[in-house]
Amino acid sequence: MYRLPYLTCLLTFAFVSVSFAQSPYTITDLGTLADCGSAGYAINARGQVTGLSQRRALLEGHLWCVGPWDTFLISSPYTTMIDLGRAIDGSSINASGQIAGRGFTPGYQTHAFLISPSYSSVTDLGTLGGDFSQALGINDSGQVAGNSTRRPGDDTTYDSRAFLISPP
Repeated sequence: MYRLPYLTCLLTFAFVSVSFAQSPYTITDLGTLADCGSAGYAINARGQVTGLSQRRALLEGHLWCVGPWDTFLISSPYTTMIDLGRAIDGSSINASGQIAGRGFTPGYQTHAFLISPSYSSVTDLGTLGGDFSQALGINDSGQVAGNSTRRPGDDTTYDSRAFLISPP
C-alpha cells in the first residue's frame, strides 16, 4: 500500500539531472607561500583575503608539503602573500584589515586573537574563564564575535558560550 508512492518518489529522483550554467564569475589563483596548498577563509570589502598556506618540510632529505600552515594576507592585484606566522589561524577580516581568529598561547592553549595593520603583533583576546576560545567574525567597528569555554581545564567546545568583545 505504501510502497507505490515510495517507489514513485525514488524513481523520480533517480532520473532527475542537474545542469550547471556557465559561470559569469572570474576565479583567481591567489598562490601560496611555498608552492604547497592554500585556502582563503575571509575577504573584506577592499578585496583583502586572509587564509592559510602550507609550508614545505624536510623529510628524509626531501622537501614535502607536510609542513605547518601559516596565516597569510593578500591584497589586490593578488601577486604577493604576506606571511603572518604559523601560530595563528585567521577566520575573518574587516574593512580596516584587522584579522580575527584563533591561535596558540605560549602554553599551547587555543585562544581568540586579533591582529591589526602593521601585522607585527598578535593580541590575545582571552577566554570566558576556560582554556579555549576562538574568534569567528569581526565587524568594521572592531567588535569580535566567537565562542569560549568557561571553566579552567575545559579546552573543548562542549560547554562553550558565544561572546562579543568590543574595542576599548
